[in-house]
Amino acid sequence: MIQHLSNISHKDSKNFFLIAGPCAIESEDMAMRIAETVIKITDKYKIPYIFKGSFKKPTAPVWIPSQA
Repeated sequence: MIQHLSNISHKDSKNFFLIAGPCAIESEDMAMRIAETVIKITDKYKIPYIFKGSFKKPTAPVWIPSQA
């Protein structure tokens, strides 16, 4: 079942908000190139866009011992 969430739709276009970006950002240049490319598409279709990414995210899981 699809539920309409009026409090998160764009007031003009009635579209959803797109929250997207790379899993790991290696540089500011990389982030800007990705954001600029996606914004061209989201502007064309009037989709509100929120850029989300993590800077230099570790590629391997970090093990934290428990305090048990």
